[in-house]
Amino acid sequence: MPFAIELRFNPESEKRIRGIWEDAARWHGSSYLAEHGAIPHVALVTGDAGLREVFADLDAPSGVIPLVEAGFFAGGAVAFLKADIREDIRHFHASLCHMASQRGVRVDSNYLPEKWLPHCTIAQNCRENLEVPHGSPSLETSIHSLILVEYPPTRLIGEKTTHPT
Repeated sequence: MPFAIELRFNPESEKRIRGIWEDAARWHGSSYLAEHGAIPHVALVTGDAGLREVFADLDAPSGVIPLVEAGFFAGGAVAFLKADIREDIRHFHASLCHMASQRGVRVDSNYLPEKWLPHCTIAQNCRENLEVPHGSPSLETSIHSLILVEYPPTRLIGEKTTHPT
């Protein structure tokens, strides 16, 4: 099973995103995220079990992440809200990728800095209304913690809470 290091949102944002997931599930014909225990997040990196060691050496960043517009991957099979990531979080992400590479961890190429499209998935395995947004609003979220998960189904392996500056 693959692993991921993700930015988890604060509880209020998580609740709002889960509501968006419910609406998106009806619109796109798939409740995959809820069925597989996903946690609302922005994934920083996905890869192999070596991410456990990398995660152990990280501190959680803090800050706000605006989710600004709908988009789609895989010909419409995955709907998401694009995350407007600040430069300090982009630097954190690049450092994380470098650390993983230095330790020989296999990272999915879509999460390397030059290809990374920060996003919050709102529907997966969509069967209806492919590439047609269901009207998800823009949303300003806060980072609550840095998490390590194994998936699918999602299993929380580790969590480090942010220390706001």
